[in-house]
Amino acid sequence: MISVVISIYKRLDMLNLILQALSQQSYTNFEVIVAEDNDAAETADFIRSVHEKYTYSLKHVCQKDAGFRKTAILNKALRIAEGEQFVFLDGDCIPHRHLLHEYSKAICGNVMCYGRRLFLSKSLSEKLLKTESIKGLNIWTAILYCSKSVGAGIYLPWKKNTHKQNRVILGCNWGIERAALFSINGFDEDYQRAGRGEDFDVEWRLIKKAYRKISMKNKAIVYHIFHPANYSDADTLYVQDLMMQKMEAGNVYCLNGLEKTRQPY
Repeated sequence: MISVVISIYKRLDMLNLILQALSQQSYTNFEVIVAEDNDAAETADFIRSVHEKYTYSLKHVCQKDAGFRKTAILNKALRIAEGEQFVFLDGDCIPHRHLLHEYSKAICGNVMCYGRRLFLSKSLSEKLLKTESIKGLNIWTAILYCSKSVGAGIYLPWKKNTHKQNRVILGCNWGIERAALFSINGFDEDYQRAGRGEDFDVEWRLIKKAYRKISMKNKAIVYHIFHPANYSDADTLYVQDLMMQKMEAGNVYCLNGLEKTRQPY
């Protein structure tokens, strides 16, 4: 079984579209865990309202809104996950209907699998959010509405997955075996500022354990909903500097992850 972990912060309108897309997956042996970096009553109410609407198991974990603590809520989701395979999505990415089918075949052994994003235009994103429906969302509507990176959104089921060590995984669309993440103590909770670092941190630690990256471009596809950037250049630089410190220290099994071997600084 696959445990699909969706990290969110507010934006229930986007989550609504993602849950719809998961209900249309061609692969059906999965559970969904909504990992909320917040504890809004509105989220709990929303999940209760749709719980019986979908046939898949829908779980919810949350925590106090105390700044950016995505890695902490992801670890909380891992602790209740029942699947032997994990697929991670961000709360602004709608999965293609064959995404879980492709991941179910690719996730195995000592590999970490990653897909790419088609960036929906602002106008198409607004239309989907306004209608509260993904009906008609496909590569052709994405092209018609002048979306970006549409080449990444073409589904090619016969395409061979490739070993690409020069590309980085992105937390919005990747998958791995349960055992792999637990072997490195999950996500490092020292990352407490947004800036595209917590995903890269997992990557370098897995590489140290001889895991290789597999590109699933044109097979594991998500549609990224347009929104303004939610992190700054200063945040990115801070996170990059922190990751360099982590790499120099060389702790593949992070000290502040699923298990706590010291207090976070």
